Amino acid sequence: HIRPNKGDGYPHAFLAVAGEIKGRWCNRFTPGNHFGRMASHRLVFTFLVFTCVLLSLTSPSSGDQNVTLSVYYESLCPYCADFIVNHLAKVFDQGLISITNLRMVPWGNSFIKADGTFACQHGPNECLLNAVEACSITIYPDVDRHFRFIHCVERLSLENKLNEWVNCFDMSRLGKVPIDCYTSGYGNVLERKYAAETSQLNPPHRFVPWVVVNNQPLQEDFENFASYVCKAYKGPRVPEVCKSLPSENNPLQKKDALNSVLISGKVNISVYYEALSPTSSHFIVQNLSSVFDNGLIDIINLRMVPFGNANFGGANNTIVCQNGPDKCKFNSIQACAIYVWHDVNKYYGFIYCIELLAIEGRYQDKDWQCCFDNLGLSAEPVLDCHNSGNGTKLEILNGDESLHLNPPLTSVPWVVVNNQSIGEDYQNFATYVCNAYNGSHTNDACESLQQESSLIEDASPAHPVVDRRRKTKCN
Repeated sequence: HIRPNKGDGYPHAFLAVAGEIKGRWCNRFTPGNHFGRMASHRLVFTFLVFTCVLLSLTSPSSGDQNVTLSVYYESLCPYCADFIVNHLAKVFDQGLISITNLRMVPWGNSFIKADGTFACQHGPNECLLNAVEACSITIYPDVDRHFRFIHCVERLSLENKLNEWVNCFDMSRLGKVPIDCYTSGYGNVLERKYAAETSQLNPPHRFVPWVVVNNQPLQEDFENFASYVCKAYKGPRVPEVCKSLPSENNPLQKKDALNSVLISGKVNISVYYEALSPTSSHFIVQNLSSVFDNGLIDIINLRMVPFGNANFGGANNTIVCQNGPDKCKFNSIQACAIYVWHDVNKYYGFIYCIELLAIEGRYQDKDWQCCFDNLGLSAEPVLDCHNSGNGTKLEILNGDESLHLNPPLTSVPWVVVNNQSIGEDYQNFATYVCNAYNGSHTNDACESLQQESSLIEDASPAHPVVDRRRKTKCN
């Protein structure tokens, strides 16, 4: 490998040749159209990767003041595809790309198994396309070029024409060198790099797409990314789209609770539980729901992780739940609700409804499916997720996280505040949240805790998030 000495550059003549190679090959090289000819391009692919990486290391930045917009996604996630095709693509139409360093990170909720292979949420085809898109990003470092290919694949995914994805190389006017990258194994090397980056996100990603602007995650407000980019940009070349955004619609200029804590930082609270567990049900219904009543939700990132005391066992390493298949079923359904809806107000209301029915001993299909209607939510995406097996895949991810907690989970619910377990004192979680919060947003619950020794002992019983969550019958 050729590396320059510190403070030295590459020889001028070599840079000139490499620059010409990048112009002619990295952007225009088109190998043969048949997969059977892939081996003949292997040497070309290796040289392409080397020269493209070399040029990226030696070329000056196009805009030191540009805002970094990172999109963590997975190739066959319908919500990622919708975001990329119907929202993110506007950065090119509206001139926002001129002030943006757009980074696509295709990994998402995938994980590396004990044997070193990849497990992807939507199956092996997603693993393949994640790697191919990673290769496209490396082979064609110009974001305008590799985004065209990614956009094409994701559009076909939305249109249920995924079997035509190979045509995207021609449709986006790119060569098929990324296929050589994938078949050579280099795509998996790139995917491991993205896996490491995704695993180190702070706070951890809770869903995909997960959008980050200058290291600030946008959480559920990811579709409003343009406002965050415009606000973060401090350079002189302000595009028209930023000038046309009313200041009152700019999320970082709002004075409400959500955006004040986006600036100052929320407290992360993760609840590891299992569906239908009496202790988990009572905590969710009688204790945790108070965060929506007392305003504590404004200063926390609430994560619900349904798995609990389940484990992996059997010949096929299937999920085994402590008190039978019903718990596994509802763990999967609730994991799907979290994945599908993103919005904590929606999925928490759904979880609350099911757990309230569990306390009352009524969780047959005719009972719990009323929760969709009572909350005005569509049942189809959640049931499709569960029935397709994607709920089980989500549970595998939840299980991997739950089984690797440190200290290990010993009971449910298991509550973690800013990566610190609070053990048996979980009902007093509000005190831990308030002690951990150092932002500027004033919260009535935290102020009252300064005058009371225990919120749980002294306050009246918590009410549901909204009144309609008490409905447990079909109308």
